[in-house]
Amino acid sequence: ETKGTLTVTFNQVDRRTFTETSATSGITALRLKTEETGVKAELRRRMSETLSGAVALEGSRRDGSHWLRDVGGRGVTEEADPGSVLFFQTGVFPVNLADRRREKVRLSADWQPTEPLSLQAGAEFGRDRYDAPSAYGVRRSDMNQIDLDVTYAVNDDWKVNGFASRGSQELDQVRPGGAFLALDNTATMFGVGVTGTIKKVEVGGNLSWLQDRSKYGQTLDATADAGSAALLAATGGLPDIAFRQTQLRLFAKYEIDKQSAVRMDVGHQRSRWTDWAWNYNGVPFVYSDGTTLNYKTLQNVSFMGVTYTRRWQ
Repeated sequence: ETKGTLTVTFNQVDRRTFTETSATSGITALRLKTEETGVKAELRRRMSETLSGAVALEGSRRDGSHWLRDVGGRGVTEEADPGSVLFFQTGVFPVNLADRRREKVRLSADWQPTEPLSLQAGAEFGRDRYDAPSAYGVRRSDMNQIDLDVTYAVNDDWKVNGFASRGSQELDQVRPGGAFLALDNTATMFGVGVTGTIKKVEVGGNLSWLQDRSKYGQTLDATADAGSAALLAATGGLPDIAFRQTQLRLFAKYEIDKQSAVRMDVGHQRSRWTDWAWNYNGVPFVYSDGTTLNYKTLQNVSFMGVTYTRRWQ
């Protein structure tokens, strides 16, 4: 058995008229209108009584109206040929307004080799390419995501489950001063859980672990100044930002009658965070006026909640 679907989408954002008394700041130009057209094709097939899968391909393209540049605080003017404007070549253009091409592919599978055991897997890969009049800004973004879920029914009352996922996103951009910056963010998560019934009381819990790490790959071209080159050589660039969290959650639910139930949830989170934007090696971030910004790298949070539910039929 095979099923296929084809979807066409169109999205338009109209920001109306830019008034003559308005002015822009911090950016080179704006757009009043952006339009995006997308196509998605998906094919689903049942290969056997226990295995089914799907593949989806998706693509979209975004462009927009002419760019509007500021006229010395006296409103804006349209630029039909942005390549002819000299300062556009080194300008700053908002990513959400730039031309963009997006391609994505997703694969998924559902397998039940035995009656009590089931597995679901999915993988998604995508890429965005940006095109703006400037030589600076975001040029490309890649994303990858892989997920796996497993469920096993021990008996009619008890089930155990486990999951694992890993996702990454890479952002490449060119910055002034001959700097190239590649942000590589990777998130890994896995966990196990159990649910069951003890004398009409539904109980369960899960234990999960998460790690999110951002790496900054920095390079310079020949146009970079000597100070920037010396600083990068001495420091090696920006350090990684890492976030780790371990979480335990437990619950118990009791059905008082057909219309009401009470539930209790308890949990504990243990988090560790290293972020040079807040502090580095125990030294807090300091603003130009002397104000400091600090945080605890290791944090523990416990919580408990009781919920009463009443249904009317």
